Amino acid sequence: NYAYNFVETGGPYPLGGLPAGSTAQGVIFETEVCRAERDDLEDICAYGVYDIEFQVTNGLCDSTDNMQLTFYEMPEAIAGPDQFLCNTFCFSLAAVPYDYCGEEGVNYWSQSWWELVSQPDDCSVNFDEFDNSTNVCIDQCQGECAYGLYVFVWHELNVKIDAHGDTLWGQSHCYATDTVVVDIFETPDVNAGDDQYYCESEISGDGLFIFGLDGAIDEPCSPNTTAYSFHWALVSQPDDCDIAISPD
Repeated sequence: NYAYNFVETGGPYPLGGLPAGSTAQGVIFETEVCRAERDDLEDICAYGVYDIEFQVTNGLCDSTDNMQLTFYEMPEAIAGPDQFLCNTFCFSLAAVPYDYCGEEGVNYWSQSWWELVSQPDDCSVNFDEFDNSTNVCIDQCQGECAYGLYVFVWHELNVKIDAHGDTLWGQSHCYATDTVVVDIFETPDVNAGDDQYYCESEISGDGLFIFGLDGAIDEPCSPNTTAYSFHWALVSQPDDCDIAISPD
């Protein structure tokens, strides 16, 4: 449904055939589309395979040869948003598969998959690499700390597959990737120390009641942990007193 122009660049050639090395220059395949006032071309998908015949005539003799032109659509890879989790080792990824125009096997040859490219420990990370919304579960870690950053890459590839099911990486192809990071934080083990008891007689002469708090600091196991902090906070008191905790 598209009309293309074929333009001669050197013919007709004299008896004896094409000049040496000129075969590839005999025809220019123009990419400009001639729409010719047709309103029904808006939904046409121009990607895919074009069969081209090269025709040569020498007086009463003629010969032809055929080749194919394949035009691939460039996909966009969308791996989904980064995730921040607390002590959770099963979660779902959320890539958005690219929506090609036309028909699979005619206008495009889509392949897409997940790849785990890094993790904080030597863990078993289980997922379906060909499912865009796959569930991921992490277990059987060899080290002492599975918390931290898990980096996944979503691949989008548009290229033909041969009769044996092998991807034709050697051909020119369209390929895109996107990265998603899953950050798993460790739940802190909080220890505020022992309860304390005081008598009124222990209030200082200037009316101040001063005492110390002794909480235990829990260091995270992951060196990649960010935004780790700790502080004291007053949550209740029997009267409206001015209470200052310093440092917090």
